[in-house]
Amino acid sequence: MAGFTMADFRRQQAARSANSSPINRNKPAPIGDRNVGNAFWVNPYGEILDIGHGKHITSMTQAPEKFGFTLDEIKAAHEKYGEPMGIEGKAREDLIKDAMQRGFIHIRLYPNKFWSVNAWRFHKKIKQALSKWAEKAMNHPGAGKNMPVRLYSLEKNEIVGQTTMQNLYYGMDESMTDFIPRFVESIEEFQDYKEETLPTFLQYIAS
Repeated sequence: MAGFTMADFRRQQAARSANSSPINRNKPAPIGDRNVGNAFWVNPYGEILDIGHGKHITSMTQAPEKFGFTLDEIKAAHEKYGEPMGIEGKAREDLIKDAMQRGFIHIRLYPNKFWSVNAWRFHKKIKQALSKWAEKAMNHPGAGKNMPVRLYSLEKNEIVGQTTMQNLYYGMDESMTDFIPRFVESIEEFQDYKEETLPTFLQYIAS
């Protein structure tokens, strides 16, 4: 039904429950996994972090070494624009762009619209990592398997693909045996970013 939203669905379910007999007055079955958040980081090593409803910049200020920065560099980026640490400003934009150039994937859900997946380039490693991410994110309670996904390349400064969560899961898995993405529970579990891994990371683009 056009214009039918999750809020409409919940109201409908509540009305059905209120009007049902005592025997059938059960809670509606849960829709999706309510533990799936609206934002994710994926690092060049295939480690995927669900940051819930938090800010990407918060992860960077908490653990700069995981992104190849020092705390002084993070502070200097904010001082350049006269911004306090961690706000959604110009420093945050610069730092996230730098992280994407190093192979990190920035993912954010725009509720009732689409998932935005941002990377420097899309290549074999990123495709496999995104397939693993989609396996979990398809269970989001408000953005399931049919939710649109926009793939944005920072290098090209344009959207390079549009698909759905389900197609992302099934269609982008490259099955690289030497690269196995996995979920982690906290930013501390991310590997420290090593600059010397970049040439190896980029070689998959040309193949």
